[in-house]
Amino acid sequence: METIIWGNWILAHALYVRTLVSGWTVIKEIVVNPAPLRTFNALTRPRQLNVWFTRDAKVNLRVGGSYSNRDGDKGRFLDIVPNERLRFTWDNPSYGTNSIVEILLKRIKGRTVLTLIHSGFKQRKDFEEYASKTSGWNWALENLKSHLEHRRVTDFGEWLKKNS
Repeated sequence: METIIWGNWILAHALYVRTLVSGWTVIKEIVVNPAPLRTFNALTRPRQLNVWFTRDAKVNLRVGGSYSNRDGDKGRFLDIVPNERLRFTWDNPSYGTNSIVEILLKRIKGRTVLTLIHSGFKQRKDFEEYASKTSGWNWALENLKSHLEHRRVTDFGEWLKKNS
């Protein structure tokens, strides 16, 4: 297996989410095998979102368009560059409301590095929850990787028991 260095990270062995924080900004990274096109589709198509992330996903993929799901996640798209970037508001009334999420996709040596940047937290408890290793983002990104690489996805409760 070829070893690829990305910063101080070895991509060939990147199975889990790397977390960084800066101020009240949370940065999560994971490496997936599929190209950005397939990864972008898994992030934006309701049918795929319903497999690895949520239920009853609704997506109007255009700047100003909205998204929502049964879990209470909702918001509006602020910027869309297909296969490269998604930027949207995060307006779940229970977690990190009125914050901003940006997802960047970059192809490096045959793999896709997905970087998720969550900023604009209004409350310290929301920031600390999203920055933690048991954050919903960690679960979601690991599930996305499993979905894209044809492995079993897990529900959040099962994942949390295994990772707490």
